[in-house]
Amino acid sequence: MANALQELYDRIDAADDDARDKAAVVEASLEGILKEYGPESCEYAAALNELGSCLRAAGDYESAANRFKSAVNLLARTEGPESPEYAMALMNYAGAVRLLGRIDESLALFKHAKEAFAAALGEASMEYLTALNNEALCHQDKGDYEEALSRHVRVCSTLERHETASVAYATSLYNTGFCFKQIGEEDLGEELVRRSIEVYRQLLPDGHELLERAKAALGEQEAPRP
Repeated sequence: MANALQELYDRIDAADDDARDKAAVVEASLEGILKEYGPESCEYAAALNELGSCLRAAGDYESAANRFKSAVNLLARTEGPESPEYAMALMNYAGAVRLLGRIDESLALFKHAKEAFAAALGEASMEYLTALNNEALCHQDKGDYEEALSRHVRVCSTLERHETASVAYATSLYNTGFCFKQIGEEDLGEELVRRSIEVYRQLLPDGHELLERAKAALGEQEAPRP
């Protein structure tokens, strides 16, 4: 017999694509998960994270942030603040806070997640690099392109050492090129954006929003913000 958490994932998969419908499915399942696992469990934290993700996709960033924060606090108690599970929940919370426009708070949260991932998984892990990239995006939000660029370059150079092309690498190329353009290095910035397009074309269909954003950036003085 499937457990309550697996049943939740099955119901989410079967639900309509509308994010609010999926959020309602998770809300309806919380009581069963609490009954089976208890309020101080990783499973309950996973359900809270799932609900936060659905609410974020529905555009309800305040409610999403509250759910992510509850998961962060729970995982701090159950797994500890050095665990990758805690760091992932913290990164989700930081992302929702960023969407609410609380950039300084989001930046501090991403930094904390980055440090936790570095300790638990190492600085070459995708989790660490994702947190570092998000930290850079916060600096972009603040207009601190030099600070953003130093982080994007680190992410890009690490991903470049991987043997296979990836959407993450292409996006890192784009982000790095975007920042170079903002500090006046137009030629280098546009070259990196062109390289991002080459990688995107290997992986994404024509018309994909990431590919179209990169293509549009070559014809604009200022590329759209990631």
